[in-house]
Amino acid sequence: MLDAMRQAASGWVAKVLLGLLALSFVAWGVSGRTVGYGTTDVAKVGNEPVTIQDFNRELERQMQTLGQQLRRGVSLEQANALGLPENVLQQLVAQAALDDQARDYNLGVPDERVLQAITEDPSFEIDGQFNREIFQRTLLNQGLREVDYIEILRDQIIRNQLATSITGEVDPPELLTKALYKYRTETRNISYVPVDSSSIDPITEPEQSVLEAYFEQNKERFQAPEYRKLGYIELSPDVLNDPAKVTEAEIEEEYERRKARDFTTTERRQFYQIRYPSKADAQTAAKLLDEGKSFTDLLSDRNMTSEAADIGLKTRPEIIDPDIAEAVFAAQANDVVSVIDASLGPAIIRVARIEPEKVTPLEEASAKIREAIAERKSVDMIVDTYDQIENERGSGATLKEAAAALGMSYKVVDAIDRSGNGPKGSETPEILGKAEVVADAFQSDVGVENNPVRAGNNRYVFYEVLDIIQSRSLTLDEAREDVVAAWTREETSAKVGERARELFDRMKAGADLETIGLEIGVLVKLKDNIRRNARVEDLSANAISQAFAGPVGHIANAEAEQAPDRILLRVDEVNVPSYSADSEDAKAVVAQLDRSLQLDLLRAYESKLLDTRPPVVNQAVFDQITRRVPPPQ
Repeated sequence: MLDAMRQAASGWVAKVLLGLLALSFVAWGVSGRTVGYGTTDVAKVGNEPVTIQDFNRELERQMQTLGQQLRRGVSLEQANALGLPENVLQQLVAQAALDDQARDYNLGVPDERVLQAITEDPSFEIDGQFNREIFQRTLLNQGLREVDYIEILRDQIIRNQLATSITGEVDPPELLTKALYKYRTETRNISYVPVDSSSIDPITEPEQSVLEAYFEQNKERFQAPEYRKLGYIELSPDVLNDPAKVTEAEIEEEYERRKARDFTTTERRQFYQIRYPSKADAQTAAKLLDEGKSFTDLLSDRNMTSEAADIGLKTRPEIIDPDIAEAVFAAQANDVVSVIDASLGPAIIRVARIEPEKVTPLEEASAKIREAIAERKSVDMIVDTYDQIENERGSGATLKEAAAALGMSYKVVDAIDRSGNGPKGSETPEILGKAEVVADAFQSDVGVENNPVRAGNNRYVFYEVLDIIQSRSLTLDEAREDVVAAWTREETSAKVGERARELFDRMKAGADLETIGLEIGVLVKLKDNIRRNARVEDLSANAISQAFAGPVGHIANAEAEQAPDRILLRVDEVNVPSYSADSEDAKAVVAQLDRSLQLDLLRAYESKLLDTRPPVVNQAVFDQITRRVPPPQ
């Protein structure tokens, strides 16, 4: 947009066009759509529904995000235990309230703004340029059609506009700002010594009688968990993807179809432009060129820098003045051309650089095209293959027989517990949607034909329980290694804790930290300028918290990063910097308070909206899709 304005930034014609453009924004700003509310919606706010599709998509996204944070899969059962579905519903209801209010205000967003948001999204870029193939693949992975994504993005932009108009700029109170600044910037110097297993006598393996007594008292902790033996088929685009089955004819056809769009780099030209207020001025400048003046001289005459005149590298359609475009693409490199009768006002141009059109040959593009076709085919095959597996099972075939009939891989995991581990905590094969499969398997039985588990977009797992290995109590001989380890951990923890308390009592009685360190063979360590809530090497969060719990001279017996270790510490110095509004810390505090206050205002506004349009939740649908009640037969 800024480029276009620079290209056409002078002359009465440009001003008329910009005026028309402003009027068009008024027209674009009005939009609306009719959305019906049916029994398949999870909730409704005013006239705005929260659809099952929206709820499932957001719940799955948040479950995946939580799984990435925990570094393991999260089942729907676990999500329910954490209250995640209720949180998702609450968020979508608040969004629906904003959407409904935006509809009442007739707010809208022009297509150009939505297109700009898509093309400027870094997640769709390669080397800083929008890549349509990545865009389409991302939508495919999320199970979204392009038209659905555009509407979701449009609603999001409208909500942001409404939220921004409500919150605006917030100036936090100076007293609050200074208090938070002091809290965040205060630093402390501390001395400390670690107290760990090296501070106590070595723990030796207990006698048999001690071990037997400990085992009897804690027998319930040493159980062999229940295991399931599973057989399964994974169905996903990765499983069905077979580039070798893509023919040369298909590759050539795809290449020709995408050649202009994806494998052709359109000719671009960099040019400089001087606009003139009148035809007479431009003709005078053109005459000076004929008399020997340079383009640089003309820039000086107009008090312009070369940067101001540089329009950049442009394709022909990107140049908004058709007469300028014609002249630029008719000239040779370094040509200076006068365009007296240009549509948006007279101008003189200089072509600086030409990047010719480049077409990637079929030979170079072939491998990429083959992969793309194979991936597309594999996605298209998902539904048919799903139906074929179900048909095989419906005709009486076992899951293993169905896999053999369709040439698919049937896999077996001999023993897996509720946590997804094998015997004695061993690793088990990676299964698509592992957490969900395991959770379902432990609600099933041998010989039951189970519904396939959806493990993401276009990903399914068909499974069967082949055997159930019941939970049982282990004997001492079977669990001896674990029993010894547990007894040793508890004994070490008790001894270290007892030693730390003894040393801390002596500190409270007046012994200095240096004497304590010498006694246990540890040098006193120093940490200067530590901040509250900071991450500091060798110091636990509890130790840092304890360091800020008192004045200079304050001592503490804190938990270390690794149990059962302890840290004995002393506060040596407290530093509180003077408040400076121009400091980075002060600016960060203001920004934090600004965001918090804006969020509070937005939440208050959402609450007010929900007071005037109470949400209606379809509890039966919510319970069914979160598996809190069985689906209707």
